[in-house]
Amino acid sequence: MREQLKQHNGFTHGAIIGFITDSACCWAAASKVGDVVTAEYKLNFIAPAVGDQLIGRGYVIKSTFSQVITRADVFSINRGREMLVATALATVVPYK
Repeated sequence: MREQLKQHNGFTHGAIIGFITDSACCWAAASKVGDVVTAEYKLNFIAPAVGDQLIGRGYVIKSTFSQVITRADVFSINRGREMLVATALATVVPYK
């Protein structure tokens, strides 16, 4: 993680984690319905994001013609070990 992406306590800034969760949710939704945009999301921070890198994993919970409900988890990787640092739920809609 670059220093420019950290907040004053040395953790990755929450806005970066928000970006990762939004991207993971949208890519998961796009795998079902094509081009999408986020309608809303809720983000829970679980632990400080410290380590060498972050990874986001997105999952589709339910897909309909008008919306896709998704979930994303963000993990910090520190010395090869993964730790859950945030989780999110999002409603994503097809872009027309």
